[in-house]
Amino acid sequence: MLPHTITIAFLTINTYPFLLGMGIIICFGITFISHRRVYASPTGGVIDVCIAGLASGLIFGRVGHILIHWTYFSEHTAEIIHINAGGLNWHSALIGGTLGMLAMRRLAYQQVDSHIILESWAWAIPIIGFMGWWACSTFFCGYGAEVGNLTDYPSSLVWEAPAIDGMIAPRFATHPLAMLWGVIVWGIIAICVWRGWLKGQRFGVSLILWSAGMLLIGFLRGDSVPTIYNLRIDQWLDAFMLIIGIAYIFWHKKPNAIRSAL
Repeated sequence: MLPHTITIAFLTINTYPFLLGMGIIICFGITFISHRRVYASPTGGVIDVCIAGLASGLIFGRVGHILIHWTYFSEHTAEIIHINAGGLNWHSALIGGTLGMLAMRRLAYQQVDSHIILESWAWAIPIIGFMGWWACSTFFCGYGAEVGNLTDYPSSLVWEAPAIDGMIAPRFATHPLAMLWGVIVWGIIAICVWRGWLKGQRFGVSLILWSAGMLLIGFLRGDSVPTIYNLRIDQWLDAFMLIIGIAYIFWHKKPNAIRSAL
């Protein structure tokens, strides 16, 4: 695990926003390059549209996190704005980012192709997911549920790690498992791009895969959130995002496939 802060030269940076920021910068580059490959002349509005999506995503992501963990934040209201210590809900962040991107495009940059941007986010989902869980591990958010003994489970599933209160115990290794899933999803998207598979539908594929992985990892988490019918709220949101991914793929079927189906 990384320390809470990283020192670069004479600058000390909080690890959580640093790792997330690195992931976002990488994804910005992928989005710009993807748009430029389709349209010969680079469109300056792409960055503005993405910045609008980023700002909206951060706001929605933080609000979603606070609402899910309101039992805690209602007693620690001073921590509501302390995003440096972790606390973004990926479901609401992605929804907010998409809404912000579409709103900015509609208001000022209608020449920007929103579908190409979303398709480039097929890379962003596993990259930011990986960086988010890595960042989360520095502050022990999203920690695993306690287990009786490490030897009772395969070594790849458990480790000895602290909870958010600093208490070290044998737990499910949620952080490395989620990071590994991010690598796997990234690899699947890379293969799809290399082989030319699922053009125009890769965002949906990435969303389905990531949501399914998070849904399963939710069974191993130990952080307390409200449950409905024995499922955590975030697991219900995982299922909802999985459905959105399926709908995206269905909506973006190739025209010839649609005609042949008719």
